[in-house]
Amino acid sequence: MRAARREQWLFKSISTLGENLHFSALAAVAVELQPDVDARCAEEIAEVLAQDLQVYNLMHNVRSSPSGQPEPESYTARVLRDAITPECVQRVRASTNEQLLMQFRELVMRVSFHLGREERRLAREAAAAAAAAAAARQKGAKRKQLQQLGIPQPPEEQQQQQVQAGAGSGSSGSGTGGSSEPAALVSSLDQVVDEYSLHIMLVSMVSFKAVQRLCLYSLDTLQKASPPPSYWADVLAEMQLTPDQMQQVSHAWACYAEKIAPHFKRTQELAQQVKELLAAADVASSSMGRLTLGEFGLGSTTGLSLEEADKLQELLNDMSQAFGAMSQLSHAHTFPVWNMFSRLQLARLAVASYPFMPNICQISEAAHWALQDAEDD
Repeated sequence: MRAARREQWLFKSISTLGENLHFSALAAVAVELQPDVDARCAEEIAEVLAQDLQVYNLMHNVRSSPSGQPEPESYTARVLRDAITPECVQRVRASTNEQLLMQFRELVMRVSFHLGREERRLAREAAAAAAAAAAARQKGAKRKQLQQLGIPQPPEEQQQQQVQAGAGSGSSGSGTGGSSEPAALVSSLDQVVDEYSLHIMLVSMVSFKAVQRLCLYSLDTLQKASPPPSYWADVLAEMQLTPDQMQQVSHAWACYAEKIAPHFKRTQELAQQVKELLAAADVASSSMGRLTLGEFGLGSTTGLSLEEADKLQELLNDMSQAFGAMSQLSHAHTFPVWNMFSRLQLARLAVASYPFMPNICQISEAAHWALQDAEDD
């Protein structure tokens, strides 16, 4: 069962990644066809496209889905369809970290406003439904008591039951009854959540490293900050995922963890080699034929021979490649998981994550371990 779920997740993530490649290619072509835009924009989009193609190969080598049927268009693809334009890409590229953070902060404030109204509407509906159910139970108990005593039911109550039965059979079941503004309210929430999602996706498409940098900052202070322990588990609880969603997110994280593990191990090995190389150079004397970083105004007396300097550069290049692969896999993990959530859940995600940017990898891991703990209990 778990293997089937993981296979299902794999094909879904590959389908979503294919959609992202499609929109990246469209953006690159659109930029190339406009002679008045910065040519570097097309080059950077092409670089993103090439990275996504590498991710596609990293994910798995498959030829068709298990069902043989193409996957329906995802939420992220629908949002991106009309938004990937040269102008949007250039606007994101030209924005500083501070500008992007301020834009996200303003969007979260708008999401919070509409989410508050929607949550209050849902609470009113739930309270009305609970009150109606309690009244129905009370009347049912009264009717049962009258029947046991052989007392006929009053005519006005019989008429009221007939009216209620007719109203119940004619209801639409849309879940928006009892509110004077549900249609406009839900529409407004959907629109601002789509705008918030689009902004995250645009930044991710232009530079996923930019998104990773933004996750290191507080939207409140615009300064670097880190969330406290168990923060993302609390955010996950606020989203109110269904049991099936929890299972899907957990399997998504399991696939992601399996793919990223060798790259993470590689970065640890390379970091240890760099540490050992620098430690050995630090012990060695700064004799003839050894370079010192202090000679270049870098404030260090660590001695490195030319051979050691070449080795250090090689190790740093390998670390950069390993970190790049990890970033690409995180990118490939984010969009499919985003598609699992409803707009209401995405709104809760945005607000509960504040003052930080939502970290889908951390939330997926929290879901995975929450299920593991539940199974152990």
